[in-house]
Parts: sequence; C-alpha cells; structure tokens
Amino acid sequence: MADIRRAALATLAIPRERHAEFEALFQAYFLGQSLAAPIEDEDGDEGVEAFEPSSETIEIDQDEGEEEPGELATSAELLGRRQFAAIADPDALRDLARRAQKELPRRQSYRRFLDNRGTRIDLRRALRQALRRDGEVFDLPRTRRKTKQRRILLLIDVSGSMKDQSDAALRFAHALVQSADSVEVFSLGTRLTRITAPLRIKDADRALDGVGAAVADFDGGTRIGEALAAFLAVPRFAAYARGAAALVLSDGLERGSPDALISAVRRLSRVSWRLDWLSPLAADPLYEPRTEALSARMIDAHHHIWLQKDLPWLLGPEQPRIFGPYAAIKRDYLIDEFLADLKGTGIQKSVYVQANWAPNWFEDEVAWVQSVADEAGWPHGIVGFADFTVDDVRPQLDRLKKYPLMRGIRQQLHWHENPLYRFAPHPGLPADPLVRKNIARLADYGWSFDLQVFASQMEDAAGLAESCPDVPFILMHAGMLEDTSPEGVKVWRKGMRRLATCPNVFTKLSAFGTFIHRNDPEFIAFMIKQSMDLFGAERCMFGSNFPIEKLWTTYADLFAAFRQAAGQPASLSSTGETQMALTIHVLDYGDIELETSFLVLGHECGRIRRVPVYGFLILGGTHPVLVDTGYRDNAIMESLGMRGLQFHDNMIENQLAKHGLKLGDIRYILHTHLHIDHAGKDDKFPMNTTVVLNRKEMEFSVSGIMYPQYPKPDILHLVERIYEPEAMRFLDLEITGAEEIIPGVWCEAAGAHTEGSMNVIVETAEGLACICGDVIYDFNDQIVNHVHTNNWMEPRVTGNHAGSKREEKGAIKKLLNNYTFLLPVHDRPAKIQNQQVVGRLSMTVPGPMTETVPERQWKDWEGSVGHTVVDPKFLDLMDQHAAVERIGTGFVFTEGPIWHPVEHHLLFSDMPGDVRRKWTRQEGVSEYLRPSNKGNGMTYDAELNLLVCEHATSSVARFRPDGTRELLASHFEGRELNSPNDIVVRSDGAIFFTDPTYGRMEHFGVPRALQQGFQGVYMLPPGHRPGDEAVLVSDRYMFTQPNGLCFSPCERWMWVNDTEQANIRMFDVGEDGRLRNGRIFASGIKDAVKAGVPDGMKADANGNVWVTAPGGVWVYSFEGLLIGKIEVPEMVANLHWGGEDWQTLFMCAAAVSSKGLQLSACPALDPKKTALLIQDLQNDVMIDGGAFEGTGSPQHAREQNVVANAIALADAARRHGIPVIHIWMVCEPGHPLLAQHAPLFQGLKGENALVRGTWGVAPVPGLEPKPGDLVCEKMSMSGWETSRLESYLRHAGVDTIINTGSWTNMSVEHTARTAADKGFRVVVPEDACSTMNTDWHRASINYAMQNVAHALESAAAELDATAIKVDLADWSAVAEANERTKSLVGSASILVNSAGIAGPNAPVEDYPVADWARIMDVNANGSFHVLKAVLPDMKKDNYGRVVLIASVAGKEGNPNAAAYSASKAAVMALAKSAGKECAGYDIAINAVTPAAARTRIFDQMSQEHIDYMLSKIPRNRFLEVSEAAHMIAWLCSPENSFTTGAVFDLSGGRATY
Repeated sequence: MADIRRAALATLAIPRERHAEFEALFQAYFLGQSLAAPIEDEDGDEGVEAFEPSSETIEIDQDEGEEEPGELATSAELLGRRQFAAIADPDALRDLARRAQKELPRRQSYRRFLDNRGTRIDLRRALRQALRRDGEVFDLPRTRRKTKQRRILLLIDVSGSMKDQSDAALRFAHALVQSADSVEVFSLGTRLTRITAPLRIKDADRALDGVGAAVADFDGGTRIGEALAAFLAVPRFAAYARGAAALVLSDGLERGSPDALISAVRRLSRVSWRLDWLSPLAADPLYEPRTEALSARMIDAHHHIWLQKDLPWLLGPEQPRIFGPYAAIKRDYLIDEFLADLKGTGIQKSVYVQANWAPNWFEDEVAWVQSVADEAGWPHGIVGFADFTVDDVRPQLDRLKKYPLMRGIRQQLHWHENPLYRFAPHPGLPADPLVRKNIARLADYGWSFDLQVFASQMEDAAGLAESCPDVPFILMHAGMLEDTSPEGVKVWRKGMRRLATCPNVFTKLSAFGTFIHRNDPEFIAFMIKQSMDLFGAERCMFGSNFPIEKLWTTYADLFAAFRQAAGQPASLSSTGETQMALTIHVLDYGDIELETSFLVLGHECGRIRRVPVYGFLILGGTHPVLVDTGYRDNAIMESLGMRGLQFHDNMIENQLAKHGLKLGDIRYILHTHLHIDHAGKDDKFPMNTTVVLNRKEMEFSVSGIMYPQYPKPDILHLVERIYEPEAMRFLDLEITGAEEIIPGVWCEAAGAHTEGSMNVIVETAEGLACICGDVIYDFNDQIVNHVHTNNWMEPRVTGNHAGSKREEKGAIKKLLNNYTFLLPVHDRPAKIQNQQVVGRLSMTVPGPMTETVPERQWKDWEGSVGHTVVDPKFLDLMDQHAAVERIGTGFVFTEGPIWHPVEHHLLFSDMPGDVRRKWTRQEGVSEYLRPSNKGNGMTYDAELNLLVCEHATSSVARFRPDGTRELLASHFEGRELNSPNDIVVRSDGAIFFTDPTYGRMEHFGVPRALQQGFQGVYMLPPGHRPGDEAVLVSDRYMFTQPNGLCFSPCERWMWVNDTEQANIRMFDVGEDGRLRNGRIFASGIKDAVKAGVPDGMKADANGNVWVTAPGGVWVYSFEGLLIGKIEVPEMVANLHWGGEDWQTLFMCAAAVSSKGLQLSACPALDPKKTALLIQDLQNDVMIDGGAFEGTGSPQHAREQNVVANAIALADAARRHGIPVIHIWMVCEPGHPLLAQHAPLFQGLKGENALVRGTWGVAPVPGLEPKPGDLVCEKMSMSGWETSRLESYLRHAGVDTIINTGSWTNMSVEHTARTAADKGFRVVVPEDACSTMNTDWHRASINYAMQNVAHALESAAAELDATAIKVDLADWSAVAEANERTKSLVGSASILVNSAGIAGPNAPVEDYPVADWARIMDVNANGSFHVLKAVLPDMKKDNYGRVVLIASVAGKEGNPNAAAYSASKAAVMALAKSAGKECAGYDIAINAVTPAAARTRIFDQMSQEHIDYMLSKIPRNRFLEVSEAAHMIAWLCSPENSFTTGAVFDLSGGRATY
C-alpha cells in the first residue's frame, strides 16, 4: 500500500500544500468502500449486462499485473455499463446548442457568393449591369468564398479518475452533436470507442443510454497515450482528425508510458487543425501542468539570433529606430540565450526571420542559421532574404533552396511618411509589377512571403496577394499599428479588413511593443481580438520578435501577457476607443396601412395590410448611431394613399428616451434610403449630428423617378444640411465599396429597391447583422413561403422597386448568403442560417428568438423532386413531386429503352459499350446481348419481334424471340444508310425510322465516311422483304440531325425532332406513309447551362408529347404548348413507359459534370479522363532568334498557326475541366548527362539550347502555365522518359491524351507511340502541331502515327466546329461558303468576323495604293460581304447575333496606319447602320473595338509600330485574347436582347469617346 501511495504522489504531481487532502482521499478510497463496479455473477442476479465489442471499439493491450480501478489513475480494465443521472442545468446545454453554429470554427469552401468585400470581380455581372446603364460601370461586383463549419473531434476520458466529470462531458458532446454539422466523438479509457452514432439520437436520455451500452470501460483504467495511438492507427478514425478542431477532455492522469502520450499528442496536433486539452484539474488556481503532453504547445513564428559582427546596423553608433534605444542588444544573441529566455513557456518550435544582414550576404545568413540548427536542433524553420526588385529573383532563390529549413522570404516593403518608420525607398513596392512577378515565383519553391507594410499600403498589399494566389503571405506584426488614435485605428482596421478578404494572407501576432516600447497586456488583447475577428484563429500565429522585445520585457512576461490577453475582452482605453460588443435596439415609429401587393409583387392585390415602421439604435460603440428616422407625421402618408398610425409613444424622442438618450446624443444618422417613411424626422436633430447617406440616393431622390415617395420637406431639409459644416456625409459606395462609420459599423451598396439604397452592417457578439431597409418587406411571403414562385431558394421581390427584378432577387440572396441577422424596416428581425430564415427576434439584436421557423427537410435526388409546372394540365399527368429513382448505373451511354408487355422486363442499349442490357425489379440489371452492333433505338412489332437500329452496321435489324437476327434494311439508292437511330411501328406493320449521322462517329458508333448526302426519315412499308431498300418519306434537306419520332394516338400525325435545330416538327402522315405539311411544333429546346437536347420522344394516349430536353424531359400539349418539365439530375437521352400498369416512365440518362456541361466536341472524350499535353513550345524551338531558327521550325509554326491554336485548345480544355500539362525540354548549363545519340541532342549541346534559366527554355508567349496547369521537365524526345508525366496521368485517372506541340515527327510522334504502348488513347490535333516543314509534318500525321493516334485536321474539330476556308474579299466565295455552311449545319444564327490585316506602316503620301485596296477589301468589304450573306436567313428565323471586330484605331486613328484605321472605322459604321436596320428583328449587330492583342497580325507590323501601340494604352499591356472572348461571348448570347448598333470599347483606357 505504501508503494501505491508513493506512486500516486509521483504520478499526480500533487502540490505540497494539498498533501493533507490527498491523504484523506487515499484513506477513504483504499481503506474504505471500493468504487469498483459489480460484475455479473453466474445467476445473473446482480451487475450489468454482458458487453460484446463492436467494430467501433478497439481494445488496447494491457500491462501484466492487477490493479484496482477507481478515482485515481490506473491501467486496470473494468468492463461495466454506466447509468446516467438527470441533467442538472439544461439551460446551459440549450444555450450551448444555440451558440454552437455561430461560434464553432469555420473553414473556407470552394463555393463563392456576392460580397462587396470579396477578392474576385464578377465580370459577367459587371458587364450586364453596365449594359443596363448605357455602358457606364458604376461598381464592380465582387465575390468571395463561403465558409462552412470545420469538423469537431471530441475525445472524452471515461476512466475512473474522470468519474465525476464524464457525465457532464458526454452531455456536452450530445448537445454539440445535435447542434453542429460535423462532430465525431470517441471515448478513451482502457479502450477506444466511437460513440457518435448513439449521440445522434435527439433525446438526451436515450442517447446516453446508448452510450452506456456502447462503452464498456466506464470508470476503469487510464491508458490515454495508447488509446490516442490506437485512434491514429486506424485510417478511418485518423481521417476524422485531419483538419478538425480536436478537443481532448481528460485530466491527463496517465498510467501508461509518458513518451507514448507525448508522441500521440504531437501526432494528433500535426494532423488536426487545432488541438485543445480541457482538464477539470485546471479549475484549481494552484494547478500547473507538470507533463510535456499537457503543456502549452506553441510555436514562436518570429525571432532572431545573430553575431553582432554580421549585422551592419548593430555596428557603430546607435541610429534612430522605431523600437527606440537598443544598446542592450548591440551584442551577440545566440541560440543558447534564446532557449534560456523561452524556458518554461512551453514553446515547442521556432522560426528564424532574417535580421537584415548586408543584402549581398543573404546566402551567408541562411547558411549560418542552418548550421546552428544542425548543431542545436533550433530553430526549426528559416525565413531568409531575397531582393524582389531585380529583373529575375530566381537565381537568388535557387541559391537558398539547398538549405533544408528554408520556409519563406522576407523583404521589408514598409514605407511611412515619418522617416523614422520608413524602410522601403518608396510606398509603391507592393504594386510594382516586377516585384509581384518575382514574388509569384515563390510558389514554385513552396515558400511563403513575409509581408511587412503599414496601413496606408494595405490596399496595394492586398492586390499583391491576389496577384499571387499560390503564395502564402504572412502579415508582419498584425499590420504594424503605429497610430493608436481613433482615426489611426480606423484606417488600420480598414486595411486589415481588406487583407483579410485574401484567403492566402495570414497574420503574425508579434512586435506589439515596437511603437509603444512596453509590454502592455491591454494593448496586446486589443490587437489579438481585432486580428482574430478579421482573420479567424486559423490564420493567426504568435511571434515573440525576440530579442527586439527584450529591450522592455522578458520572454516569460511577454508570453504571460499574451496568455492573459487571450482570455480577456479586448479594449483599447488608451485611444479612447472601447471595443465592446455592439447591440441593435429596434425603435417602434408606428404603423402604416397599405395595399399588400406594394409589399410583395402581385400578392393579394386590393387587400389592405398594416405593417410596422422601425428604426434602429446601435449602442456599444464609440458613439450612438441611429438608422432611419421614420415618417414625418400621419398626414404625410396620405400623399401616397396610405394611412399613418403614429402615436405619442412612437415619437422618436420618446423611443430614444427608453434607452436614456436625447436627440442631441446621436452622433450619426444613417439612412438606408430616403423614402417617405425613412427620413421624416431628421430636422429634429441638431446640425452637429451628421446624417450619412449614399450620394447616389440623394441624386435619385430629386430625379422624380419615384415621386412622391420622396416628400419635399424631407429632401429640402437635407439640402439645408449640405451647407452646414459636418451636418452631412455622402458616401460613394458604388465606387469605394464598403465604408466604415465607427468601428464595427459600415455601409455597403444594397443594389436594390432604389438606385442609391445602402445596407448598414453591424458586428455583434453573435455575428454580422444587416439593416437592409426595404430590400425585404416581408420575410414570410418573400422568403419563407415565397408566393408566386416554384423554384427552391428563389425569393419573391417587393412591389416597390426602381431596378430590375433580377437585381432585386440577387440583392435578397446576397443578404441571405452573408449575414446572421437581417433587420428590415417593415418586419421583425430574423436570424439566418444556411441562407434560410430559422427564427424571428423581438426588439434587440442579438437576442432570444421569439419564434422559430421549421426547417424544410429535403431528400436526395432519388427522393422527392420538385418538377416544374408550367400549366395546370401537367398536374393531370403526374405528381409535381413524383420521385425519380435510379435503377442502374455504371454504364457508358444508355439509349433505346423498351418495355416487354408480356415478360415485364426493360431492355435498353449501351451504345459505346456495345451491349444490350435487361432490367427487372426482382433481378436488377443483367447483360442481354454482347456485342450488339452498337444498337440504339428499339421497339416491338405486333408479333413481339424486337426491332433495333444498329449504328455499327447502318441497318435496321429484327430479332425473333428465339434470338435469330434478320437484316431488314441497310441501303437507300444503292448507298449505305447513315446510321438508323430511333424507330416506331404503325398498326399496319409499317416501320418508320430516323437516319442521322451519329453512328458514324467514334464512341457512339464506328467512324467511317458518309455515303448519303443528307439525313432523313425512312419507312419500311407493310410486306417489306428483308434486305429491300428503305423508302424515304421526308424531304431530303429538311433535317440536320433527325432523331426521336413518334405517332399521335390516331396515327394521322407524326412528330420528329431535330437535335441540332433544337426543335420538333409535326407532319401529316399520308396513306402511303409520306410525311407532308411539315410545320414547327416546338422550338428553342436548348439551355446555356443545363445539359440535354431533343433526342428520345414519345406521345401519350392524350396526344401530349414527351421529349428529352435540358434538365430532363419537357412535356408539350397536343397544341404545342409547353406544360411542364420533369427535373432529372442527369442528361436524359430517351424514354419509354412500362411497368405492369404502364404508369412508370423509364428514362435512359448519362451523368454530366458538376457544371452541367459536356465536352461537346468529340463524344468519345470524357473530360474526367482526358488530359492535354503541350510539348516543346519553347522559345529556342520555334521563335525567331531561337537556337533552332535555322531549321525552319519558326516558319512552319507560323504556317500552322500552332501557338494560337494551342492557346485556344488549352483554354477550351480548362473550361471543360481537362488538365493541361506542359512538357518542356530543360537542360542544365553545359548539358551534362544529355544523351548524344541523335542529331537533335547534338544540336542542343552545339547551340547551347534550352538551358535552364535562359530565354530560350521559357514557353512561347501566351502558353505560360496558368493556375491549375502542370509542368513536366524532360531530357528526351518522348514526354514519358525522364519526366513525371505517367505519374500525373495515372494518378488523375486519365486514359486519353490530346497530344500537341513542336516537332510533330519527333517529340509528338514519340510521345504518341509510347502512349499507345502504355494503353492510352491518343488524339493529335494537326494544326496544334508543327515541325521543320510541311513534308515532315504530313509524313508523321498521315503515316507514322496512323496506327497509334487519332489525327484531326484541326484543333477546332475538338471544339465541334467545321472550318471552311474563304477569301472574304470575294463576294462570290463568301456566298458559296455560306451555302456550304447551311448544308452542313443550317443557317447561321451567330456571326463573329475577326478577319483582318494590318498592312504596311507608312505615311499617307507614301502608302502603296495596292495595299490600301487590299486592306479595304479584307477589313471593310469582307465585313460587308459576310453580313450581307447571313442577314437574309437571320431575318427569316427572326434571330441573330453579329459581332464585327473593329479596332480602337478606328476611333483614334493610328499614324502610319491610315488604311487600317480607316477600314476599321468603316466596320464600326457598318455595325451601327445594320444594327438600326435590323432593330425590328431579334437580331443584335454590334462592333467591338479592342486595343492591340498579340495575335498573328503582329507579324505584319514593325516593332516600332508595336511599341507605339503599347505606349498609347494606359494599362501598359496588350489585350489578352481571352478578355475579348468574354465580351464577344456575351454579345453573341440570347442575354444580349436589347443592345444593337453599338460599339464596345476594349482599349485598356486608350479610347477617349
């Protein structure tokens, strides 16, 4: 017993002053009643139920020997079941559940939403807004990433020593599991048990009973280290910890190996995002952790060590420094002294930050620190120095990368008006393009950049971080707050908020004594609170800045101040600016009565409704702030036909008096807008109360647009305030973005209701609250139970707004996305979670919810689906929420479903898989026939023979019930059919089928040449003999790709759809089977976002037509009216009814990508399994002046236009999610180890080509890797050898490569051959490859790669385009090309004419007449020719979009380029004239005037002229082709339904009109 006593004293590390308590407990426990749980005896009369471990329980090996379990640490195992007492404080747990969603840590997701403080500009939205405002850009909408709750991991000690605390811990865990999104819970003792499942039971008592049954080791021994190690050893469990906020609830009393506990805690902390240990012993003020595992685990992320002789600034006399006199540190400060300073603080690791050695000694500094670390084990990371103002920083970085501890670079960029604080030569270094380019290169090394700037530089610093998204930025010293005055803090907070919007910026909590020269816990607390509120704990780190901080404090005192500050509320009394939690009090200004449809558009018209009018008082900040002042009096409301109900208690002075305030106490009045019920009492306030509003709202109020909602007395008073000092403050939110009023309160443009409305944002203790004026009138009818709309998450707009409905909806969604509380003026405040209203509050925010809104429960897509009801007739056909069930998956592309009416099974085709499959409810899916000749559509005849359209054989076949196959038809007029597709049988036995070309394409069929010159509909008449030719029953040239077809119930009519034309035609069916009187039944069956096309089609017994379409299946009435849409999460290809009662609709579908798009180019390409290779497109290989210029490579590259084609192909690949891999030949200086077995490699060495770090090895302009691209380096012809290519492709699951690049007959061919040998499918776009000359190129394409790759004539083929070469200057050639185009793809609906030539550069008097004429022919006449050719068909179809590419030269006129300038001016005039002529049609004709872009037209210009053009562009760069493409794409879209005859500027600021 004495040994046990000594062991307990040693293990528990009990303070001497508590030995008496220990002795009393020891005697009571070991010499009194045992607390061991009873074990069930043989008769089962006493004890607990037997427990059998589940798969969620891990037993831990025990040490030999026996110990009694109890309240102290033991390793003995006791199996027993726990009974839980009733909860003592249920309110505390309810409060925890209420706060959990807001206060639990969060992480960034990849989804983005609108936010004016976001980092990414939404160009599409900005352009739409500009076009609605006559081309004026008033603001740039921005987006930022959403956040989601981080996973929580709870590890709860249930051993005997935690007996009194484990019940509470488990109830805490239950409350957390119930309220949070992602929580995992495990119990620790002598076993490890996952108890998440029972804790998901909503009832707490039942949940804990489940825990009691699952956990077998309650009140037993303690082996925490082994339990944690076991947890980490199970991959499934360890995955729960990865990136999670982990919390261990344990007293830490351990009988296992301390080393095991320390090791497990270290491993868990590395895996998790954050690890916290909560010990009940810590509640004792005398408690101190005595073991390493329980000590504070911290990293010092910023300190220095030095030898005085190495630092020039430590030599010689002292100079003025921002940290004051520094004689005390003008000496050596070595690692031993640093370790002595931090002793006892629990600091585990440290990072050395460069200490301003002489710049040319940057490598010596890192080498010395590395040698110190090698010897002493400290520090653990190094942030070195490099000069980013040089042309190329990479040689410096290459010298540093050999040191293992290198983690980042610091170059101090801070500049200040006070010369004492100044380090950088000027303030603009963060915005310097050269500096940004060099810092971006840190991403290639995996290093961070330590960003040191003052508040005035933070906007440029944020731009720097955004320009280098792959580089982590560490903000030095939390932004170096040097001015602690209220105004100084305000500027600093604004800059910090801007930096916090950049997800790659982190902040270092360090050097807080730099400017105040003392260790001030109050100031530290303020800085920590502000930084963590903006950046979150996950983006903050501690740094000591030792030995600089040693000038005024010790390390222990500094660390204690940080710990103290972390546990107290933050205030900054020295500035007079107390940072308290802000509270919003709702003021009741009375009610008004108005028509309901004024509140919610179109809702209960004519009904009068009474609503409140609220104002808002913000307290807890530096000054009282009032938002809106209500309406002037009851009488004024009658001017709008409304009734005011304002009484004595509603007077604004009486409302303020309830909070102890008078009118003169209000510092700021903020107006969401100036309507009659918002700004009626401003004249009651003194002129030293500042009224704040958006300037645009003041302008709008006097425009007369919404008169009389802006009453004259209210507006006149505001005009008077303009002339009083500080009585008004105008904001320009559309230009500046959000503006702060006081700390924690800022304004942002609302973007809705009126043109100048603004939202007021308030930081509260429970999240951001938004006072949103009249953007929302009624939560219930607009959002919760939104009236007059079927779409999920689609708010209803108000009946009173100045902008578009789309802007109104977007503004409401923005509010729901961004804020925790919303406070409109005419409805009670609401709490928002996951973009939904979850509760309503009373008169204080934050405050208790007075009512909750039930959460709507939604099933997965296989459950309830909300189909679209266009006409009530649709509800007679099916339930709007009918379930969509997936009955099979794992196929390539399914088609042709057909139900057997007797055997009750479904057959369907998997064309690319060349297999026919069968499905029954009992047996599921099975294989029916393989091979199937890539069969498509199927049906049964009257004898239940199966009729099949076969793609591979271009025939219609009949399969008897015994399996015998008969060929019914395969030819027409002696030539093979294209590929029969869909098929139906008339009651007299006649067979009708469509014949598009899909079966002659790869993937869906067998690639082969077409023999028919058209696509039509055919019939096999009654009595048709097998093998006879089919009869054509349609017009030869009516269809582009006829697909689905079906009869009406009476068989008098037939419907046929055309996939390419996106329409359905209806025909009269003659007795001879001929289709006559064809007319459009439905058109426009397409969608820019949703996947799906007209394909399979059926008619029901009532003559309604069901056709596959975007998003699923669309249903049309017999009259051709769309009545409903069936929503299906995959792209539907065909459909058929079946089931024993024929009430089930079977649909064959194909999965699409997450964006709802498919790579439409080549059906065989699956974006998820395809990669694009770009090989050897490097300067030395194919640019004039490169090492291989003499081979002819540059000339052939120009002939092939290979660079432009490769750029286009790469852009298309990125759009479809196809990875782009750049393969570069890179040699080290001197070409060591380079094989010399081929002339190419001999030439490499002889010409000193493709050497790392030189211009020649760089990619050609325009083909630099973009974010997400991969780069492989090689030293051989093939892209496979000496590179990581195969590793990239295998890990990405790629089975198809698109192979492009230089050296068609060498690198491209070698890579293709090796790829084929490795089992990859290879596609070679011919015009994205080049070599030395055409002969070599053709030989490789046509012969050498014939059996290893699929060669395409053009990269454009991969984009599903057909290229027709034409001379635009020749009208007859243009007309012929237009007719050829119509025969291939139909009439043009979009025309983009970018063809143009520049011609020579010369003054007018010297300009060659022939060149002038040629330029006019191509540029001006060519535009006229193509427009003349397409307009007749566009007018006939009443649809067209035309974009003519002009030039800014047409506006401005370029010297020495008169012909080009004049021709482009003619193009602009042509667009304007034609646009006006066609304004009566749905035809938009516009011109774009881009500045110069690096395209092939540069080849025609002198370098002098190119330089001149660049000098005229204020943005100081050329236009990117992709930038022009975005604008042109919009102009060509249906969304551009208004603008025509306009000229759009893309000049980079050059154009003056």
